[in-house]
Amino acid sequence: MKPVLNALRRSQTSVQLVATGSHLDPAFGHTLDAVTADGFTADRCVPLTRVNDAADGVAAAMGDALPGLTRALLDLAPDILLLLGDRYEIFAAAQAALLSRIPIAHIAGGDISEGAYDDAMRHAISKLAHLHFATNEDARRRLLQMGEADDRVFVSGSPGIDALMSTPRWQRTELEQRL
Repeated sequence: MKPVLNALRRSQTSVQLVATGSHLDPAFGHTLDAVTADGFTADRCVPLTRVNDAADGVAAAMGDALPGLTRALLDLAPDILLLLGDRYEIFAAAQAALLSRIPIAHIAGGDISEGAYDDAMRHAISKLAHLHFATNEDARRRLLQMGEADDRVFVSGSPGIDALMSTPRWQRTELEQRL
């Protein structure tokens, strides 16, 4: 998401960030620290109770997420909610936006994870979304096959690939030292 946030910053678009899930979880590196190091600030943090990765643990986390994310969206009152991906936290955010009557722009809809339940989450998020930023032409076609309007589906590429491409490359000697 970093390339997207940087582009929004350059365009002087007002951005509000809500952090939740693994961004706040030390077990996953508390990645909110990296977001902050890049000069962004979380306007709201919605911590989740993470019991385990089994169905009941994920359901408990989603149950925690929905009221917290709904409250954050009602308080922040964004014009649109930009979501990336397919995780259960993102699905909860999409549901919160729906309940709060906030339009959704979804990045990476139409992608396929070869049978993972993330596919079902991603497709559900896409059905709740109003604007779609597909990572490639195949994903765009899938969104159109799902019934999304042609004038609301755009191929924008992958923010993850953009971030990778903008990362400075190591010289061979530096890579050898790091390995």
